[in-house]
This record gives sequence, C-alpha cells and structure tokens, in this order.
Amino acid sequence: MTHYNAFISYNHNPRDIMIASMLQSQLENFKIPAGVKSSAGISKIERVFLDKGELEVAGDLNKVICDALENTDWLIVICSPESRKSIWVQREIEYFLRNHTLDNILTVITDGEPFDVLPEILLDGDREPLSCDYRQPGRTARNIELPRLAAAMIGCRYDDLVQRQRHYRMRRLTIAASAAAVFMLCAITYLIWSNNQIRTSLNTSLREQSLNLSNQSEQALSSGDRISALRYALDALPSEGKTRPVVPEAVFALSRAMNLYKSVDSLEKYAVRRYPSNGHRHVRLETASWKDRTFMSELYNNGRFVLWDADTGKELMADYSSGLMEDGTRVQNLCFINPGNLILITENSIRVIDPFTEKEISNFSIGGEYFKLYDFTLFRTRCDDLLVRDDILWIPVATVADNEEYSDLKIRHNSLAVVDL
Repeated sequence: MTHYNAFISYNHNPRDIMIASMLQSQLENFKIPAGVKSSAGISKIERVFLDKGELEVAGDLNKVICDALENTDWLIVICSPESRKSIWVQREIEYFLRNHTLDNILTVITDGEPFDVLPEILLDGDREPLSCDYRQPGRTARNIELPRLAAAMIGCRYDDLVQRQRHYRMRRLTIAASAAAVFMLCAITYLIWSNNQIRTSLNTSLREQSLNLSNQSEQALSSGDRISALRYALDALPSEGKTRPVVPEAVFALSRAMNLYKSVDSLEKYAVRRYPSNGHRHVRLETASWKDRTFMSELYNNGRFVLWDADTGKELMADYSSGLMEDGTRVQNLCFINPGNLILITENSIRVIDPFTEKEISNFSIGGEYFKLYDFTLFRTRCDDLLVRDDILWIPVATVADNEEYSDLKIRHNSLAVVDL
C-alpha cells in the first residue's frame, strides 16, 4: 500500500485546480535544511496525493481515494466558496477523521474570508485547524505560507524552519557568488595570459623583423649603398607611431651606417651618390630646397650647366643644357633664388629656369656697355658675384673697350647691372 505524506482535497474549479497542482509540486520539491532534517527525523516530503493525477491510472475512484486517505499523514483542504459547498470535499474530510484527528488537517485559503470558506465540519471543534493564506501573490505565498505548511508536516517550529531556510539560501548565494568570482578570476587570468601570449608572439615577430632589417642594412653597407643601409637600420628601430623592441643588432647597424665607431683620422669616405662630370672641371655648385624637394646645379669649366634632383639623383633639363652648348651659349655663372628658380648668366643673357616644371620662364638680353666683370675663362668665379634681394638680381659689371684683349683687362668704370626678375 502506497504511503502519502499529504492528501490534497479541493473543488475542481480553475483557481483551486491551479493552486492544488502548484502546492503538490512545491511540497514534493521542498528543500528541508540539514539542521531540521536531523532534529525532525524527516529528510523529504516524498509523496502528496492529488486525485486528478492519481485517478487517471486507477479505475475505482472511491477505493483509490479511501486508500489514500487511510494511508496519508496529513489532509490539506483547499478552502474557497466552491469547496465549502462541495459534497466530495465534505466526505473526504469525514473519511479522513475516522483514522486521524483534527490536528492532522491543514487548510489553504484561496478566496474569501476564513469563516466564509472553511468547511463547517472543521469549525465544530475546540480550535480551528492551521490555515495558510494563498490569496497572496504566488511568490509571497511560496516564501511565507508554504514554509508554514511544511513546518507543520515536518514537525518543527515555523520560525526555525524559516531561519534555516534563510541560512540555506544565504549559503547558496555565497557559494554561487564565490563560484562566479572564481569563474571571473579564471576568465580574467586567461585573458591576461592570452594577451601576454599575443604580445609575446608579436614582439617575437617584430624582433625577427628587426633582425632581418639589420642584416639587410649590413648587406647594403657592404655593397656601398649607405643611404639604403641607413633606411634599413632606422626601420629596424622603434619610432613615433611605430612600436617595436630595440635589438642590439639594429643599433649596431645604424651606428655602422653612420660611421659612429670610426675616428676622424680613420674615417672612410663613401659616396652617397655619384654625379658624372664627363672629364670637366667643377667651377660652381649651388643647392636649394623648396616644397620638400632639393635641387643641385653644377657649372663646369666648359660653360655647361647641369641641374639635378638631389633626392633621386636624376638629371633635369638635359636637352635644354645640351641645346645651349650646341648654340655656342656658355653659362658663366648661376645661382638659386626664391621661390625656387635657377638663374643662369651667359655672355649675353640672363635666363630664369623653373626646376619644378623644367622650363625656361624668362630670358633677358644683357648687351650694350655692360659686360661681366669676371670672365670664367680668365678668372676663378666667386660665389658673391651675384646678389639677389627681393627678386632683384644685382650683377657686378664693368665697362671695357671693345678692342682690348682680355689679358690686359682694365676696369674703367665699375657699376652694377640691375635686373628685375
């Protein structure tokens, strides 16, 4: 014969059916604290009889109900206006009292006032049975009224059970919080470890890259390309906006490319870039920088000038220079003026060159009585021969007799040729 901890008697109206089913589940899953288990001698509310669930299996309604009522410890009556009028609830209470006392009956009020919904048979005794108020919201009823039912069935004080439950919940929360903290700590530890691994891998990769660039710098230096050696060495070292580990090989490669380990006496000279002179003697060299570009112009003793892009080493306006030589025009002096123009002084003209467009933009004829004081074929050209102020070119000149020989050059009247560029 199956033994039940409790029998739920109720009327089959929607509200009572819902509360009866909920109550059966809550009681069978009620967690009894360990301290109460040892003192009460009960570890679990195992079975609660609910006729709806049990009668679907058994065919004899009366026999199943009677057997359950005889073999249950407690009768729980769901009290509502409908159950008070139910003859079946009345009969189940009467049959339960044949073998039990009124002390083993518990009531759960779902609607109405207690004296209006409690069955009359329960009001005839010396005292009323324990009543639990399930008219409250579900969470409140579960937290307050359910422990009241369980305490009566277990045989302990309600306050003790609630206190034990509170301690039990606090312990569970503490365990859950500790587990969450441990999980979070493990996650943070893993993230830190993973980040360190990524950083270590990145630093290793950058270090290998720096070593490779250092080797390329040494190879470029061995082949005489000092500019490339410097670039490779600088790329191998950290700079603004570019973070990488400092490796001794890169520092050494940069020092070698800059000749920092050599004294002045033992310093070897390396040509950064070679400009061919085609066998002619250098007379004058001018450099200038504008708009992030650097130009260099060189004058040779044969009257030829060459314009270079100093950044790339490319010769500019080579056809123009060759054309002057073919026409018999010899350049006697040159200089750069702002904003980035090159001035060419020939025997009979002043030419203004734009290195950016590689074109001649002005051509002034000298003529008349003005003649260059220093003829490059007779004298060494001086850098202060030409003076530029506020886009005005000042050229020292002298008047000479047309029939005098250069070897007997005598200055008769010093003056200045002024050209507005």
